[in-house]
Amino acid sequence: MENYPIPENELERIQRLKSYELLGLGKDPDLDVFAQAACLITDCPASLIAMMEEDTQRIQSCVGLKLETVERRHTVCQYTIMNKEILVIEDTFQDPRSSTNPLIQEGNIRFYAGVPLLDEDDNPLGTICVIDFKVKSLSANQIDSLQQLGKAVTKILLGKRRKVQAGYFEEIFQLTNNMICVLDDQYRIKELNPAFTEILKISKSKAMGASFFTFLDHDDQALRDKLKKIAEIDQGIQYTTTMPQPDSHDIIIEWHFKYDYTTHEVFAFGRNVTTEIEEKLKLENSERRFRNFFENAMGLMSMHDMNGNILAVNEKGRNLLKYSEEEIRGLNLKQLVPEHHLDPLNKYLKRIYENKEDSGMMILNSKDGQKTYWMYHNMLETDIDGKTYVVSTSLNMTERIQLENDLLHTKQILEHTNTVAQVGGWEVNLEESKVYWSDSAKLIHGVDKDFIPDFEHAIGFYEEESQEKLKKVFEQAILEACPYDIELRLQQQQSGELIWVRVKGIPEFENGICKRVFGIIQNIDFSKNLYLELERKEAMLQAFVDYVPASVAMFDNNFRYVSVSHQWMDDFHQGKTDILDQNLFGLFPNIPERRKKIYFDALQGKSYKNVDEIIEIEGLPKSQHFNWEVRPWHLSDGSIGGIIIFTQNISESVKVNLELKKAKELADLASQAKSEFLANMSHEIRTPLNGVIGFSDLLLKTPLNDVQKQYLNYINESGNSLLNIINDILDFSKIESGKLELYIDKFNIYDLAHQVINVVLYQAQRKDIELLLNIEQGLPPYVWIDEARIKQVLINLLGNAIKFTESGEIEFKIEKLCFENDKIKLRFSVRDTGIGIPVEKQQRIFDAFTQEDSSVSKRYGGTGLGLTISNNLLKYMGSKLHLDSEVNKGSVFYFDLEFLYEEGGQEEVDLPLNRVLIVDDNANNRLIIQHMLAYKGVGQC
Repeated sequence: MENYPIPENELERIQRLKSYELLGLGKDPDLDVFAQAACLITDCPASLIAMMEEDTQRIQSCVGLKLETVERRHTVCQYTIMNKEILVIEDTFQDPRSSTNPLIQEGNIRFYAGVPLLDEDDNPLGTICVIDFKVKSLSANQIDSLQQLGKAVTKILLGKRRKVQAGYFEEIFQLTNNMICVLDDQYRIKELNPAFTEILKISKSKAMGASFFTFLDHDDQALRDKLKKIAEIDQGIQYTTTMPQPDSHDIIIEWHFKYDYTTHEVFAFGRNVTTEIEEKLKLENSERRFRNFFENAMGLMSMHDMNGNILAVNEKGRNLLKYSEEEIRGLNLKQLVPEHHLDPLNKYLKRIYENKEDSGMMILNSKDGQKTYWMYHNMLETDIDGKTYVVSTSLNMTERIQLENDLLHTKQILEHTNTVAQVGGWEVNLEESKVYWSDSAKLIHGVDKDFIPDFEHAIGFYEEESQEKLKKVFEQAILEACPYDIELRLQQQQSGELIWVRVKGIPEFENGICKRVFGIIQNIDFSKNLYLELERKEAMLQAFVDYVPASVAMFDNNFRYVSVSHQWMDDFHQGKTDILDQNLFGLFPNIPERRKKIYFDALQGKSYKNVDEIIEIEGLPKSQHFNWEVRPWHLSDGSIGGIIIFTQNISESVKVNLELKKAKELADLASQAKSEFLANMSHEIRTPLNGVIGFSDLLLKTPLNDVQKQYLNYINESGNSLLNIINDILDFSKIESGKLELYIDKFNIYDLAHQVINVVLYQAQRKDIELLLNIEQGLPPYVWIDEARIKQVLINLLGNAIKFTESGEIEFKIEKLCFENDKIKLRFSVRDTGIGIPVEKQQRIFDAFTQEDSSVSKRYGGTGLGLTISNNLLKYMGSKLHLDSEVNKGSVFYFDLEFLYEEGGQEEVDLPLNRVLIVDDNANNRLIIQHMLAYKGVGQC
């Protein structure tokens, strides 16, 4: 037996399962509703109800899983039956009772809760449990509901057994020859059995509701007095009555009355002893005739009446039963036979009365309780008074029966063992051309117990490939006397399921001729599939280890190689082919003590990891750079089985990184030189360009004809455009070289907004575009910002809006997002009704020298640096540009900035107005003015 937790009352628990007939049962659909209820109560995807047998957990109902049986040692329920309370494991991977369980690991089961199914004496019969694939916990209400559900399941299971027993008692009630009736508190008959009406020769309708005393020959006051006190007598009362018959002699009934404290009714059991009493007198006479014969007989000689009352026992019999002559007198066979043989005893008495003789086996208890077995042949005799009695001659068969019982018990144990182990026996009798299967073999084939196999039919259970294998080995067995032991695939008849079986056959020869072949068949489907799955996973793991692009080696507790990857062999064992089972220190005798300590520490559970360690490798001219790690690996029981060493040769990576580092340094120097060149060149170009722009501006103010003025305007505009491009390139180079500096000072936010609007106002008016300024009222007037850079960003956004808007409006909006201590967060946004930008091209516009597409660049001009510079400037300030745009409807560019602020000294003055009429052809203008007046407390008409 496997080592798993065993309750103290395990033997009694198993015996209870047998007595309740709960062993070896299949699934019960009636229990599915309880399993589903358990899932609903606990919000779990799976649950099961199972009986915990000696070595197996047998599933009665299963929801969310497909299970029939589970080995007891692989269950978590084995811990649930150890006590009477619910077992909840919130994280199975952390609990030592489940963390190493293979079914838990393979099924990724993370949560378990189980309730033991207890009978009336608190014996755990099985469990109802729920599982989940995530870590969780149960509320007190869920736990209580699950426990109540467990009690209900137990009642259902035991209730079915009681229902069967009730059926037995109902059959006995109908078939017994003894009189049975039920009396109410007034001793009226409420129920009676057929024997009652037959013996008294009355109809049931006449007897029902009648007083019990009406059927007596007189009103028996003594019986009434006894019945009044029956509730005080636990064992009930015995009483003999005489009951008249209309056309025959009175009959004598021996009654046993028993009070039911639940229904307050009286159960009456009557036995007709009329004949027995009459025969008793005759038996007394017969006793004297055979006294000497009994006393001198060698076996057990006895006489008893038709009620089983012992009339005489010879000396030999008394000695075997260990009773004295005085003690044996007055005994009844009912006192000698075991209690469960009372019914066969009554049948025996009836048979011998009807047949005048009887023979068979009878069990008698000796005085000290020992069972003795007797083979008897009894004859019915009649004394001179006409009374019948039985003369019994018996032989002591105790020793023989005990040997037979031991043999039968051994056979039953073997059969049960075969059933549990799923092993069946078979035989092919070649002389008789017959095939024999044991019950276990029939169970494995999925056929009924009354199934009669033949050879061809038996072969047909196997799949085609297995049939050929079986025919071949069977033929070799009968021709060459070769026993066989093979694994085959068999299709069960009832379920149609294909299972793996092991078939073992041994031929038996006589005079060189095979008479029969016998053997076993074993259901190995679970273990075979498990083996195949393990073999598959082992092959997958080995393939992974072999071809993983890293050096991996596994060692046992003695540092012998267990498995290695190809990369390990290439890195450390070039030219060698087989190093498995060889010792690490034997192959590498010069391993430093420090590294040896790391390996020994790993065997104690301490992992180690190092990055870029330089290691000398034999056979290589240069030192190698390695990342390496040492970890323990564990066996299924949680113990450490050895260590795993992972290494990665990063020498090439280190070399490449050094080259990249040098290349980066050169690139940084080149970038710096480029930025300095651009800055210097921008200054050099800007000086003469300012002269061109300045003198062209002066010439425009002198008297000129129209042609001259037109040409000078072209020169002035071209110079300004070129100057803007040079300024953008200078800013871009500063940003790229990291030399941009912010100059933070106190500025008026309202003045800044108006200044920005004034810069672009002329351009907007030239295109007849309405320019809206929307500043949220109540903002602090002074904020600490780099005014020049903020203006640069806003002017760029407004300039772009004007450039790409042909009609409509442009709104510049400043709004407050939040206050926090001495800081304020504002949102600056520029909204236009221009051409818009497709979603797929919105990110491109933030790249340097890039616009939406080439056609836009040709149509509207520009370098594509404006948004890039603006976005980079905002990054210096801890923000960035955002864009919401829709083609042909317009765009909104916005950014959020957080500043220190300062309240102004000038108090707000309310306007001396109550209501104002706002007239404007632009709805947005009307809304802006409305908000401004509302802030001042002025309403609108």
